[in-house]
Amino acid sequence: RAYAESLIKNAPDPVFVSDLEGKILQANDAVSTLLGFRPDELLEQSLSRFISPQETREFTAALREVVERGVTRNARLNP
Repeated sequence: RAYAESLIKNAPDPVFVSDLEGKILQANDAVSTLLGFRPDELLEQSLSRFISPQETREFTAALREVVERGVTRNARLNP
């Protein structure tokens, strides 16, 4: 777990972890810079606060597919 957290924290690209409802559980500094919030301000916030309703639906559907079917893919969000 510490290794995964280190990868997220030190990634140069925006990386976040969310639950199935889109609540942000962890975000790196690149996410904070992109969205203009401190890391502690992002925690527990819903992604729907930062992306469009359509993107929120697409993200939630893709996340559920990962959990239910083990299918992964890259996603691009436009805050």
